[in-house]
Amino acid sequence: YDYVERDAKEVAVKDLKDGRWFYVPTTGAAPRFALNQFPFLQGSPRYVELCFTKEGLEVRSYDKNYPDAHLSKDANNYCGEEKFVADDDGVNFAQVLTIPGDFAAYRCQEDAHGDCTNKEETNEDASLNYKKKTHFTPRPEDLEIAEFNMEDLYGITEGIDEIGAPRLISWDFDPKNGLLNFELERTFRIDLDNISDYINFATKASLDEALVDGAFKSRFYYSLVHESEVATEGYQPILYPVGDENDIGFFTTSTKKLNPVTNKYDRDVVYLNRFNPDQGSIKYYLSDNFFEEKNKLFLDATLQSIEKMNQALNVFGADAGKPEIEIVNKTKAAGIHPGDLRYNVINLIDEPLANGLLGYGPSVSNPMTGEIIKGHVNQYAGVARTGVPFYWDNLARFYNRNQLDLDGLDPLPTS
Repeated sequence: YDYVERDAKEVAVKDLKDGRWFYVPTTGAAPRFALNQFPFLQGSPRYVELCFTKEGLEVRSYDKNYPDAHLSKDANNYCGEEKFVADDDGVNFAQVLTIPGDFAAYRCQEDAHGDCTNKEETNEDASLNYKKKTHFTPRPEDLEIAEFNMEDLYGITEGIDEIGAPRLISWDFDPKNGLLNFELERTFRIDLDNISDYINFATKASLDEALVDGAFKSRFYYSLVHESEVATEGYQPILYPVGDENDIGFFTTSTKKLNPVTNKYDRDVVYLNRFNPDQGSIKYYLSDNFFEEKNKLFLDATLQSIEKMNQALNVFGADAGKPEIEIVNKTKAAGIHPGDLRYNVINLIDEPLANGLLGYGPSVSNPMTGEIIKGHVNQYAGVARTGVPFYWDNLARFYNRNQLDLDGLDPLPTS
C-alpha cells in the first residue's frame, strides 16, 4: 500500500489523550545584555483541557468554580458546539492558547471502476465536514496565546517589537502518551522611545556599541503534559488551615469543593504544597552546562549541598515521609530542558546577566491536591561570580575594623 508522505509532526486526532493536562510556559535562553529578559523564568502553571476546533488545537483552563465540570468534546476530540443559546458551559473554560495547524483525511485512491488502487490520497472533498478529518499537523511557530502570563507581568515583551516569525527550535509531539512540548525562538527590537530603559549606556564604550544591543533573540519553551504522566494516582492531600500557613509558611493550593448543603462549589479548601512523600526519592536532573570544565566548582558544590540536605532529612527517620533528593545525572549531561514538566531540574546559568538575578526556585503543583509535580531551581552562577569581589571586599573591610561578630561561635585556631 502506497501511503501519502506525511509531515513528521502530524498526529491522529483520536490519539489526543483524554482528561486534564498541565501547561507551563518557560522562558529559555536569553542574551546576557538584555535588561528586560529573564532566562528560564517559569510562567504561571495552568490546569487545562484540550480539544480541536477549525483553527487548531485549543487549550482551555479548567473551570475553577466548578472543578468537576469537563469541556465538551466528541469521540474524535473535537470541541463540542453549543446547540442553543442557553448552552453556554463551554465559555466557562478560559482560553489559554491555540496551536494552529492543518487538518487532513485520507482514503484509498480509486480507479474508474471505484476499486481501491492500493494508493493513498488526501481527501480533498470540499463538502467533508472538518470534524470528519482524522489527522492534524500543528504549526507551533504560529502559536496564538490568549492568556496573560508571567512574560506579560515581568515586562518581557513590553517596550519591544517582535520582528519576523518565530522559529521552531525543537518539538516533541506524542499526544497519545500525553506529551506536547516545543520551543520557539523569537526576534525582538527595542522601541526607540524605551531604549534607555533596556540598554545600560554606562557599560558601553560608545553609542554605536550600545545600539548593537537594540535587537536580540530569546527562546520560549511550552510544555503540555497529561496529568497521568506526572501526578500521583491516589495522592493524599493535606488540609492546611490559614492559621497554620501564617505560623509555618509552606506554599499552598486553593480549590473549590461541593457543598452538600447548597449543592454549589462554594467551599474553599486549602492544601499544603508538597512532593508525594510515598515516593522512594525526589529525582532531580542537572542542566547540561554543569558538566563543562569551567563549572566544576558549581557541580561539586551542588552535589555536596544535596548530600547535606539528605543527611538532615535522614534525621527524621526512614518512615517520616521525607524522601531523599536524588540527582539522576551526577556525572554526565542528560539533555533535559528546564521547562519540561516531566522533570525536576537544577539549572545552572553560568553567564553574568545584566538584570542581576541570583537565585530562583519555582514549582508546579496540582490545583486539585497540592501535590508538587515539578520543581525548578535556577543557579545564576555568572551573577554570583561578578558579585564575589564586592562581598569579599566588604568582609575584609569588616574584619580589618574588628567589626565581625562570632555570635557565639568558637574562633578558628590560629595555628
